[in-house]
Amino acid sequence: MKIKAAIDKVPGGMMLIPLLIGALIDLPDRPVDQSDFPGSDNLFLGLSALAIIAAFSDTNGGLYMALMGQLGKKKEDVAAYSIMSLESGPFFTMLILGVAGLASFPIMAFVFALLPLLLGMILGNLDEKMREFLSKGQDVIIPLFSLAIGAGINLTNVVKAGFSGVILGIGVVVITGIVLFLIDRLTGGDGVAGIAASSTAGNASAVPMAVAAVYSGYSSIAADATLQVTACVIVTAILTPLLTTWFARRAQRRSSQA
Repeated sequence: MKIKAAIDKVPGGMMLIPLLIGALIDLPDRPVDQSDFPGSDNLFLGLSALAIIAAFSDTNGGLYMALMGQLGKKKEDVAAYSIMSLESGPFFTMLILGVAGLASFPIMAFVFALLPLLLGMILGNLDEKMREFLSKGQDVIIPLFSLAIGAGINLTNVVKAGFSGVILGIGVVVITGIVLFLIDRLTGGDGVAGIAASSTAGNASAVPMAVAAVYSGYSSIAADATLQVTACVIVTAILTPLLTTWFARRAQRRSSQA
């Protein structure tokens, strides 16, 4: 049976499918969460600040590199991936929530959020074999924690969360696409790299639960936020390549006619 091949055909399948399987486990006995923590206020269409910030603050660097390589862009554009990797994990989400006054985190929470990233960067650059060994870990961890997260999701909220997640994904592509396009043009680019970076990384789906583990005010909405961000990841994984390819071809035709 080609199980993995079938899962890989679904955008974000390694995150989405275990998440939904977990949500189906013991469904009749799972109560609906009616608690009201400070972080549970919805901002727009059922989206919380946690989901919005997590989706907007983590770019899909792998997708960006693939698009830039496919379109044959200059090395400077491809090299921007190293900067995007700093967005991985909950650090920037926690920082934005804290600065905005939407949550309160101890200093050590920021240290522990950055420490794994820094250690990985150091080990990966010191030893190629260690980099190869550690890079395989995410392939196993993602479906396992997705299954656990899904077990905490009530399916009565899936349709609503999924719809708002689609809206979130469109918002990421449109808003970050416009901003990054303008920045790219202002810095001498043609705008293609900016559009290619208008996406949400798959690991952003783990951010809501990581933030809720540090700040209990988001515990009641972390599961729904996870589902929303996962839907956002899928939407951007589809829309961003289509939009980038279309604009790159358009830009190429213009330059050839000039």
